[in-house]
Amino acid sequence: RELVFGSSNSGILVTDGTAAGTHLVPGSVTQLVSLPGGGVIGASYDGPSPLLLRDGAAAVLEPTKSVGTRSNLCAVPGGIVFASAFDGHGVELAFTDGSVGGTRLAAEIVPGALSSIPSQLTMVGRSVVFTAKDANGDEELYAVPATF
Repeated sequence: RELVFGSSNSGILVTDGTAAGTHLVPGSVTQLVSLPGGGVIGASYDGPSPLLLRDGAAAVLEPTKSVGTRSNLCAVPGGIVFASAFDGHGVELAFTDGSVGGTRLAAEIVPGALSSIPSQLTMVGRSVVFTAKDANGDEELYAVPATF
């Protein structure tokens, strides 16, 4: 097993517990959230997509493009929700179970190509509560059941 952790001086590191087995994760990961069943997902400013870390290997989740900030990853039952751009949908609420096939649009607040840009994602009871822009561009509070 490996441990993924952050260091204010170095960034995100992965270790197997030995000096030789400790290495820096490439990119500028800004937030880590544990995935159910193991692994960690993090947002990165250096790349267009979220970074999935499993067993010390980095893999990019497709077809998503992360546009989130540090507050845009939120653990939910079965995975993580985050703000992401999808072809034809703009930036909306996305869900991943940590696999490419398990990454999908979770909620479309503003239908079509316009973006709601969800942020401040928080799990409250059995719902994900967040702010997002409505079709007029006004910031509103939303809640969706965390049954993705």
